[in-house]
Amino acid sequence: MRLLAVRQGAQPLAPIVGLCQAGKLATVIDRRYRLNEVPETLQYLGGGHAKGKIIVIPE
Repeated sequence: MRLLAVRQGAQPLAPIVGLCQAGKLATVIDRRYRLNEVPETLQYLGGGHAKGKIIVIPE
């Protein structure tokens, strides 16, 4: 068994914030689905095909 310790606060995320501000960290959007397409969205996610973020657009 392994122990996982988590620190609260924003300080541990400071290096990531710096990368975002410098434009060196990109978010990859795989697909966009409309809210009425949620069943297809879940099927796609469940299939393990997603290579980035899946966006659900409210109508």
